Amino acid sequence: MYDSAIETQEFPVPATELATPLTVTVTRADEAVVVSLGGAAEVATSDDLACQVEGAAASHPRVLILELSRLQFLNSLTLRTFIELHRTVARAGGQVRIAGPTPYVAGVLTQTAIDRLMPVYPTLEKALAAPLPPRLH
Repeated sequence: MYDSAIETQEFPVPATELATPLTVTVTRADEAVVVSLGGAAEVATSDDLACQVEGAAASHPRVLILELSRLQFLNSLTLRTFIELHRTVARAGGQVRIAGPTPYVAGVLTQTAIDRLMPVYPTLEKALAAPLPPRLH
């Protein structure tokens, strides 16, 4: 039976945005690695995205920032990639931060509680300016 007290939120994405190809840019700056994502992270791009972020984490950065200001769409495989990235970086003593998510992406991060697993910053500049995590060694 349907319970009318259950709150649901929809995060509509226009069909024209779904056709935008995924772009991944990796930038290194001091002790941080920034992975900027743009376009749509769909099933067809999930393996490529996983390879790109695994490669970015391979250098064991103290901070890895997922810059999402141009990401228009993400799916459950993308979220799984983010969680695996968090685990990998945390095991090495680092931290994954999320910067500048679009309203749609921010809603997904909140609905899935990923925003409680990784800190979310409104801009890349704020994510870079936050204190570094303590070293393990």
